[in-house]
Amino acid sequence: MFVRSDAVAAVGRSGGEKAGAHLVDALDDDERMVRLQAIGEIGRRRYAPATPKLVEMLETTRGVERLSVAHTLAAIGDTEIEPALRRARRSEWRPWLPISIPRRVSGQR
Repeated sequence: MFVRSDAVAAVGRSGGEKAGAHLVDALDDDERMVRLQAIGEIGRRRYAPATPKLVEMLETTRGVERLSVAHTLAAIGDTEIEPALRRARRSEWRPWLPISIPRRVSGQR
């Protein structure tokens, strides 16, 4: 698990043109730590092509993983994802996991 997680981190730091696609592939890994690392690296890179997969994950994951996906989507900043973030916020039953919609996503200044 840690080897794969470290590998995902290295791919994210590499900055190569294929790194983003490899990070999206890592979102399907069986280990949560690997997926969390990939989510974080995608957010750091603001890799917009990952948006459809992240929106799917926003609707199917829970807890910390879901919160990480929401933050990554917000970091990417695509205004089209606002409805998905609002749905996730309404359906999250854990009040200590706030899913916020940053101003840059909601179009507010």
